Amino acid sequence: MTSFVRHRIELIGDPEDVAVAKIMLSMPERARSIDFDPVAAAREIHSQDSGAESEFRRSNFSLYNIDSPTGEELTRYALSEAGLSDDNYSTQWQIQHWGVKARKFEGYLVEESLGHIEYSLETGWATPFTALCTLSTLFPAVMIKVEWWSENFEWGRFTLLSGVETFHEIYGFSERPFVDRHPILG
Repeated sequence: MTSFVRHRIELIGDPEDVAVAKIMLSMPERARSIDFDPVAAAREIHSQDSGAESEFRRSNFSLYNIDSPTGEELTRYALSEAGLSDDNYSTQWQIQHWGVKARKFEGYLVEESLGHIEYSLETGWATPFTALCTLSTLFPAVMIKVEWWSENFEWGRFTLLSGVETFHEIYGFSERPFVDRHPILG
């Protein structure tokens, strides 16, 4: 069973949309009201003076900024995260909304150019496919290309556009293409 999955995530498309997506992914996590719109907030920051944007030039990649609990589910989520309830609600919510459990992961910006950003991300147990589909829906003109590899020597890649998977392939340890192109094994 896999305990971590490493990802290379590229966002490619309209330079303004890619810049807004980067700001949204880098925004500090905070409790959200029901009417909070992270894309609108990121667009507002992007439209302001470039100095205002500098706060979000950090290397964060936050699943919480793609989709987060609101209203009553936020209260239940916070109690579960703090260990003050026995229902494991936060883990169930994460799997349902992100496709992966646990928000604790390492993610950072690797490369940035006009209309292109690349992140390196490590999650526990799985690829955050559901969250990436949501991100792709929020920015339908931005192509999201993902390559992933796990410690049990599986490797794969997929592409999303407008929330739809347009390409997908998976390799296993015994398959030669995996070994030839695996980022760690060379």
